[in-house]
Amino acid sequence: MKKSLFFAAVLVLFTSSLLPAREKTVVANYTQAIRPVKDLMAVNKLPFPQRTSGYVDAGITMIRMHDLHGANDYCFYTNFWNFDASTQSFTTRNPAFDPVNPASYTWGDFDASVNKILGLGMEPYIRLGTSYPGPVSIKQPDAPPLDDDGVHFTKFAELCRRTVMHINGGWDNGTYHHVRYWEIWCEPDGIFWSGTPLQFFQMYKAVSTAMKSYDPSLKVGGPGVTPATTIGVKTAYLDPFLDYMAANNAPLDFYSWHLYGIKNPYGLKTLAENIRAKLNAAGFINAESHVTEINTPLGDALAQLVDTPEGATFYLSLLITAQESPIDRFFWYPGNAFFNDDPNGPNYTWGGYALKIYSTIMRETPIQIETDGEEVVAGDWDTEATNFQVMAAKSPDGNRVYLTVSNYRSDIDHLEITLNNLPWTNGNTLLLRKNIIKGPDEKFTETDSILKGAPALQLSVDHIAAPAVVFIRLEKQN
Repeated sequence: MKKSLFFAAVLVLFTSSLLPAREKTVVANYTQAIRPVKDLMAVNKLPFPQRTSGYVDAGITMIRMHDLHGANDYCFYTNFWNFDASTQSFTTRNPAFDPVNPASYTWGDFDASVNKILGLGMEPYIRLGTSYPGPVSIKQPDAPPLDDDGVHFTKFAELCRRTVMHINGGWDNGTYHHVRYWEIWCEPDGIFWSGTPLQFFQMYKAVSTAMKSYDPSLKVGGPGVTPATTIGVKTAYLDPFLDYMAANNAPLDFYSWHLYGIKNPYGLKTLAENIRAKLNAAGFINAESHVTEINTPLGDALAQLVDTPEGATFYLSLLITAQESPIDRFFWYPGNAFFNDDPNGPNYTWGGYALKIYSTIMRETPIQIETDGEEVVAGDWDTEATNFQVMAAKSPDGNRVYLTVSNYRSDIDHLEITLNNLPWTNGNTLLLRKNIIKGPDEKFTETDSILKGAPALQLSVDHIAAPAVVFIRLEKQN
């Protein structure tokens, strides 16, 4: 039976390859639970109206408010900077700006964005700073938001504190939400910050200290560093940043970093372990590690990034790698790449289906179990390497088991799957649900079959030449 949408089910194939074929055995042991499945369902940018239902359907739980020009960019919702309407640009600091005076703020767009995310049942991840490239007609300031003395950041720190007070504490006709995550600035070693590293460190300390003085339970972090920082090219915002924060007792609840251009999805693990080691060495053992932007190297056009079979396998491999790595949050940029325009409902791209696979596992079978069969090349983040990854999970009540395989780059064409120590007896009836994706002309098919339960089962899957994703769901029937 062919259906047109949703794949609550279990076998998804993205196929086509000319690699020499070979067989692979995958084994899952359902008595060996190893960790909870992490919530990695987070994206950048607020959804466009036609994609809102897709964000909800796909299980997105958090949206980072980045590139929301006029919303969370402080230069738009305050009069911190003078604005020249003739040149459509921010010019000089406004000496009349008073961070404790409500007249210095215009909250309309900011409030609307936060409330929309919360209204969708998701959590805002607010980034305080500026966006780029912005509306083409308005250049945003990349100069440090210094006080009039050109040295301190007390006004900007109080601005950020008042922003928290407005959203979480009702200040200036605000709301009483409890937005937890607040990221300070973004890519200071890139095109968003024209000041020195030391100025950035001083700014971050002033802001984080002020925000935590209002609410110590907030999770405050930064600096959203560019990829080069994590691999030792631009290091000022990694080791020196952490050392400065430690020496000055500055709050750091999470360290955020970006990653573009990675060619081997499993290379993400090496980078994440590097960040974790540096956090621990600086004494920030409890600080979280957030990948706040990541994308694929598969093409320049937005549609090419995830809307291909290769893009889907790349993304699912990244998610599996992040699940296995010391990563606490994982934000794709931009989230709207998972859906094509469709005002009538979610229309998934190839990558959107991969997103939905992980989301279904996370929500329905949140206990990862031990598997055997992965083939990956570790360490090489910038090399197109063999990548064949496996992830299996089970539900707490024992009624469902899932297994997914991402064949991003390998010569494997046939799977023999062994499921051991299943929570069923020979008398149970099982539903095996399959979703098959074969190509752009037949993107989704769904078939069901009934199996007799047993403590161990053998399944065979043909024609999974890379790039291919396999998603299997077995569910006990009452």
